[in-house]
This record gives sequence, C-alpha cells and structure tokens, in this order.
Amino acid sequence: SFRSRSSADARGGHPGRAIGPFYRDEPHPERSLFWLTFNTSKRSITLNLETPDGQDLLRRLVASAHFLVESFPVGYLDSLGLSYRQLSAVNPALIMVSVTPFGQTGPYSRWQTSELVGQAMGGVAFICGDGERPPVQIGGLQAYFHGGLQAAAACLIASHHRQETGEGQYIDLSLQHAMAGGLGIGGPHQNWDLNHVVYHRAGIPFDQGPVFGVGPRHPVVVECADGYVAVSPHRCPLEPLLDWMASDGEGHLKARKWSADALDFLNREDRDLLDPAIAAFVRRKPKAEVYAQAIKRRLPWSPLQSCADLLSDPHLAARGYFI
Repeated sequence: SFRSRSSADARGGHPGRAIGPFYRDEPHPERSLFWLTFNTSKRSITLNLETPDGQDLLRRLVASAHFLVESFPVGYLDSLGLSYRQLSAVNPALIMVSVTPFGQTGPYSRWQTSELVGQAMGGVAFICGDGERPPVQIGGLQAYFHGGLQAAAACLIASHHRQETGEGQYIDLSLQHAMAGGLGIGGPHQNWDLNHVVYHRAGIPFDQGPVFGVGPRHPVVVECADGYVAVSPHRCPLEPLLDWMASDGEGHLKARKWSADALDFLNREDRDLLDPAIAAFVRRKPKAEVYAQAIKRRLPWSPLQSCADLLSDPHLAARGYFI
C-alpha cells in the first residue's frame, strides 16, 4: 500500500491501523484487528511517491515484482510518471491492478465513493431490505470486498496468461462493476433481461411471486428459545417435519390434507396455516436441539451462529480453523 504523504506522516502507517477493535483493547498501529485481518503476513515500508527518491524506490521494487495493486485516484500515478506503460518498461512481466470506484474511463471515472455509494451504484442496495421500506446497505465493506475479490481473480487470470506468454497485463477494476456483477447470482439481471421484471426487496421472508410468478410468501428466519434458526423451505419434505411436530403435540397438522409434499410447493392457504405453527413450535426449543432434529430428519434448516457459537463450533475446532 503506497501512501502519498510526507515521510514524517507516512511513519504513522495506513489509516486502517487506527481502526478498532484492538488486540486486548490496547490502541496501537500494530494491534488493530481490522488491519491484521486484511494484512497478515505482509511487510510494510514507507514510500513517498512525490519525491524522486520515492519514485526511484518504487521502480526498483517493480523490477522484481509479480503484481502491483494500487487504488489511487484516476490519473494520479500518471502525473508522477508511474503509469502502467512506464512501469512495464521496467518490468514487461508486471501485472498491475488499479482498483477505483468507477474505473479508469467513462463519465464517472473521477468521482469518489464510499461503501454506501458503492452498494447503491452497483445495484445491490436496491434489492436489500424489506419490500415495504426503503433500501438498506448490507453490513460490512461489501463493495470493497467484492472489488478486492475480483481483483484477485483477475490477477490469477493474468498470471496464467503470463505463464503462457511471459507478458504482463494491466487490469482496470471498478467497484461498481464488481457489485453489479455480483447481482447475477440472485437473478436480477436475468429477470429484467428476459421478463422485464424488476427484482424487488423481499426482506426476511422469501417471496418468489413477483419474480417467478409462483409461490407464496414464507419466512426463512425464525426465532427460537436462545436465538434464531434458518427454516429453509427449499427441498424441505413435509412428512418428516409433520412427524416431528406431531411428536411434540401438533398431531392435528399431520391429519390435514396438504396441497404438496414439500414446504416450498404448498399453496398460500396452507402456508398461512403452517408458517405460524412452525414459528410457535420452534420458539419453544433451543437452536442446538432444532439443528440436531433437523439433521436427523433431513430438513435443510440451520442455526444462525453468533461469534461465540463459531468459536465453540465442534466442526471448526476439529479442522483447526481458529489459530
């Protein structure tokens, strides 16, 4: 990470080092958990690009570097004589990635951004939240995460090309592109392109109706005695669920004739009857019991794990995930 600041200021390090929480609650540039999460195993140097010595040092580093990743405003490195064209003359095999809000070209290229702007301009915020309320931002730095993820993937593709040809490449990565590309997973692009249907916010309940034309509204997150569980309707067989509920005093539901044999294909009348019954049934039980019984009965349900749950998760412990 190359910072354009005076050498005195640069010794303080990247601003991310000042973001808490800190290890053992002791603020220090080397104890920011935020910084350590994204920069573990990296080495840092001070480098003032606006001095001849700093520019020469960067060229010396580039001479043996495989990748150079930068996120300066569009045109900044060019103004210093450190464009990709000039740096690739030093190292023709260099792969250089520029991560910017809107890319190197186009009418928005010199605009600034924030996490909220990235999510909004990329189309993600529009589909997040309850349908009856305004859009909301997803938690975390999703625009920056997606940008970094796609930059890493682009580096791997360029690296493969370099192995085949010996040539480096320049990658122009836009955060807006990254977020808009991520929408393809949920189908908003395809639904507009094929059906001219705008994909709207569904909130916690999942509603297939406006998009696919079928299916009632049904909850996927339900409160239990000590937290929440995800009650997925997809490919959820009805018979083992009703058997389970019958064993706990809900036998009248099993005697009813239902419109389908799986939760996600029930008609609206049946769902309006069964959804409150499931919610009341689950609310009486701890999530560990719900999870164990769901697995036993092959129901695709799971607990919503807190950080405390993750730290004590037996599977993660068995795999030695936390170091």
